[in-house]
Amino acid sequence: MNAENQKRLKISSIGQGLHLKVMLFSGLIILVTVCACSLIYIHRFKVNYLEAIEWRSRTLAQSVRIYVRSRYSDFGKLTDLNLLLESAYLECRKLYDANLHMHVSFVCILDRSGTIIIHNDKKMWKKQMPLPGLDSVVQKGTDATILSGDVYHTLIPVESEDNRLLGIVDVGFPKSVVDKKVMNGVRYAVNMFFILFVAAFLISWFFVRKVVVQPVNALIQATSAFANGDLTREISVPRTKEFLDLALSLTRMRDAIRQNMLDIEEKNQQVKAMVACSPLALFSVDKSRKVAIWTESARSLFGWEAEQVTNKVLPTVFEEDGPVFESLCKRAFDGEKIMGYELRQKTKDGAVFFSSLSLAPIYDADKAIVGIMGTTEDITRRIEREKEHEKVQEQLLQAQKMESVGRLAGGVAHDYNNTLGVILGYSELILGRLDPEDSMGGDVQEIIKATLHSADITRQLLAFARKQTISPKVIDLNRQVGNMLKMLQRLIGENFELEWVPDPTLGFVKMDPVQVDQILANLCINARDAMGNKGKIRIETRSAQLDEEYCMEHPEFMPGEFICLEVSDTGSGIDKNILEKIFDPFFTTKKKGEGTGLGLSTVYGIVKQNQGFINVYSEPGKGTTFKIYFSRYKGRDVQYEASFSDHVTEGSGEIILLVEDAAELLEISRQVLESLGYQVISAQSPDEALDLVENKNTAFDLLISDVILPEMNGLELSRRIGKTVPDLKVLFMSGYTANVIAHQGILDEDVHFIQKPFSKRELAVKVGQVLER
Repeated sequence: MNAENQKRLKISSIGQGLHLKVMLFSGLIILVTVCACSLIYIHRFKVNYLEAIEWRSRTLAQSVRIYVRSRYSDFGKLTDLNLLLESAYLECRKLYDANLHMHVSFVCILDRSGTIIIHNDKKMWKKQMPLPGLDSVVQKGTDATILSGDVYHTLIPVESEDNRLLGIVDVGFPKSVVDKKVMNGVRYAVNMFFILFVAAFLISWFFVRKVVVQPVNALIQATSAFANGDLTREISVPRTKEFLDLALSLTRMRDAIRQNMLDIEEKNQQVKAMVACSPLALFSVDKSRKVAIWTESARSLFGWEAEQVTNKVLPTVFEEDGPVFESLCKRAFDGEKIMGYELRQKTKDGAVFFSSLSLAPIYDADKAIVGIMGTTEDITRRIEREKEHEKVQEQLLQAQKMESVGRLAGGVAHDYNNTLGVILGYSELILGRLDPEDSMGGDVQEIIKATLHSADITRQLLAFARKQTISPKVIDLNRQVGNMLKMLQRLIGENFELEWVPDPTLGFVKMDPVQVDQILANLCINARDAMGNKGKIRIETRSAQLDEEYCMEHPEFMPGEFICLEVSDTGSGIDKNILEKIFDPFFTTKKKGEGTGLGLSTVYGIVKQNQGFINVYSEPGKGTTFKIYFSRYKGRDVQYEASFSDHVTEGSGEIILLVEDAAELLEISRQVLESLGYQVISAQSPDEALDLVENKNTAFDLLISDVILPEMNGLELSRRIGKTVPDLKVLFMSGYTANVIAHQGILDEDVHFIQKPFSKRELAVKVGQVLER
């Protein structure tokens, strides 16, 4: 049975119930009315019948009375009264016989004491007739009908003209006759009652059904249709004023409801549209924390359908954050509004996410809080973006620090390295002139050592700031690391185990081999210091494929094929509080005088200069692992450049044009070159050098020029001279290249460079290599 039929049956049952109630009420009224009328009728019938009996008895007694009175008038004064009354026997007998068919029981005369003087039946003479109302009749002298036993006695006093009571005439009538007559009247009344009741009930039924029930049913059906949402239904009722007024009122109510429904529906559609386009999940809970409202946006975010969570405890709260959520609910039930509280929540499939939770109390009409309305926003992506932003900010800050250090190093390095070069040059000249047994030789060695240490610090600063000059080559990283193992073992000491795990299918990278040595040396020294007296250092190479998912978690990385150089130790590890600071220049956890704080900074600068990436994994007490990623070289026909001898080559009179704007360094460099067997033509400015070449036609075999010069830089100078001198060989020198002959510190091809400050031996080797090539 469908819902529409069920509604019709329900409305029909309502009408039938109303009809039944009205009919029961009407029937009860009719029943009471007919019963009351019947009882009145029966009572009046009995009274009237008794009155008729009394009237008949009086009529019979009247003739006896008249007879006695006449006899008394004639003979009463001369005769005994009893004899007088006995003479009326024949009269009584005659009356009895004449009315026997009228159910007269007897006719007699009594004296004032109730003794029967005469009776139509002589056997009754002189007997006592006990009548309860006889005294009242005697005293008042009035007629009366008295029920005694099974007989109605009609008593009529007989008085003389002088008001003397002569006797009392008693006419008897049987009670059974009266009862039978009354019973016949009752039957008649009952029959009439039934007929009248049925007739009245049928008339009422028709009237109520036609005039009341049908209109009421029509009104009920209309109001039921209104309640079920059918606001187009018309009301059809009989054209009576009352029902027409009621129908008109219901029609107005229907129209008002319809308009309100349209307004509500319009607002509901607006609210639904707002909820649908809102990223917030809306829900409400009652005081027992059970879900009362669960919107579509909540289903979309959490995954539960409304029927799965309604009237159940809110299932989205993460177990560990349950007490926090409960405290927030308590605050909301106290009337407080909670806005944007960050809390972990979970979805139907168990996924946990970070949410922004807002709660507000729900009030009833009495201003009592009955529930809480809540909104949830998934802010996982926002938190990730904030973390990414923080990482970018940190990277930007790191880049700014590096740039600041680079500018500082670049600004200081040129002049500082020139000064160190002068100190180093003159110290080596002095050391060469001293007798090997001279005690001053040790002092000069210390000066040279301090100078080289200062130069090394400057070089490390440039490396961190990615300002050092490098010469990248295609190298086999396994071979380069393998060649460093003996030196690294000596560097860390025999107490420490050095494990080498190469990947035989590694491939090639393009970078300066010296930088590989710098990375390994700095990391191994750092690992040795973290392990104390003994431990193990593991160096491993392997191929790595970084995908976009990994790079999403590490924003500083880029996807692609890489070669990973991994250095791990069994040392004390790095605390999380300082892990982010380990690459900062001059940051160190070592004691004063045991470290410069530039070791890891140099590693970081070298990795970034070669477009690589570095990750650090460390836990206190569990050691540290550095993973460095370099791009795999994908070029074909890999060929290693021929290596040149690094032994000192003496000159054989070759002419060198030396250009240096620092007079002290120009002079010491000239002396060093001349001591190596070269002829030196010196110039303190580019114009002076050009004048020597163009105007004086000075011939030379090699140009050694500082990169940073007044008027023009060393590269421009070499190009100008190259127009005059074909196949010009040039050796650049500088404490800071400023990207004149290098880009991001990477030398252009076929460019020869020597870093200031340099020793006599380094200069001799470099000049020999350039002239040999």
